[in-house]
Amino acid sequence: MSQALRNRSFWLVASAMGLGGLGSQAVIVHQIPFMEDSLGFSTQAASLVAMAMPMVSLAGRLGLGWLADYADKRKVLAGSYVLLGVGTLLFAVIQSGWQVILFLAVFSPGWGGSIAVRPAFQADYFGLRAFGGIQGLMFTVASVGSFAGPILAGAVYDAVGSYRPGFLIVGLASLMAVPVILMARRPQAEPAKALGAATV
Repeated sequence: MSQALRNRSFWLVASAMGLGGLGSQAVIVHQIPFMEDSLGFSTQAASLVAMAMPMVSLAGRLGLGWLADYADKRKVLAGSYVLLGVGTLLFAVIQSGWQVILFLAVFSPGWGGSIAVRPAFQADYFGLRAFGGIQGLMFTVASVGSFAGPILAGAVYDAVGSYRPGFLIVGLASLMAVPVILMARRPQAEPAKALGAATV
């Protein structure tokens, strides 16, 4: 864990996760009131869309997860963030009910793919010796974005009476995860400094 914390790639990956969380969590938390307020959906119809989101995300979890076994996991993860960011931007600008289908087709696989690919990517870059601890550290850093996204979208709604500007902001932030994750390079293994030295 201490080696991971000293490595630039750890912070790039965790930051990319946080940027992706800005968009995904803002949409997940506010999707029902947004569809009711901006699209005129009933609570029941909006809830069906919310239920469909994790179901459609299976396409990304399975499809991008499979692809990551054969392609560069970093690029596959970057692709999932592209879908996530573009899907969030689509959600911000949709005007009618049928366009929700397009949003689901783009956002949900990106969201699901990022969940499936990231642990495999982490294992490739940081190994399995401290996998759980490193994952916990990454999620701790990334949780800043996951907390901030819904708060920001809600604050924008309170200020201007619409979720759309907030979704545009977090959607653009999610797209920033793409260059950040592409900057991450596989860490070089550090030689043991002393035989039998204790590791964290």
